[in-house]
Amino acid sequence: MKKEKRLEYLILAFYQDEVNAPLPMCTSLCAWCRYCSWEGAGCCEDNTPVCEHPITKLADDENENQNAYSGCDCWGFRPLYRREDCVDIVGLYLQGKHVDFNTLTTIGRKKSA
Repeated sequence: MKKEKRLEYLILAFYQDEVNAPLPMCTSLCAWCRYCSWEGAGCCEDNTPVCEHPITKLADDENENQNAYSGCDCWGFRPLYRREDCVDIVGLYLQGKHVDFNTLTTIGRKKSA
C-alpha cells in the first residue's frame, strides 16, 4: 500500500489524541493491519501486537515492529478493514460505544486462529 493511503489509517489510529478521548484499543497502525495478531487479554494494556507478515524480514525485525506499534509508519501494512469501517469504529468509540470486531467484514485474507 502506498504511503499516502497508509497515512489515512495511521491518522485514524491516533485520532483520539486530537479529541482527547482514549479508544479502548491499541492505537497504532497494527490495529488495522491484516498481518497483526494479538497476545494478551482482550483490549487491556497487556495486549501486545505480534507481526505475522509473510515477508520474514519485517516480521522478524523487532525494531520495525516496535516503531509501528509506537505510532510510526510501517511499509508492510495491509489493511484488514475498509477505511470507511475504521472511521465508523473510531466514531463509535468516541461516543463511548463498543464494536464487535467479529461482525466486521475484512478485506484480504486474515490467517484464522
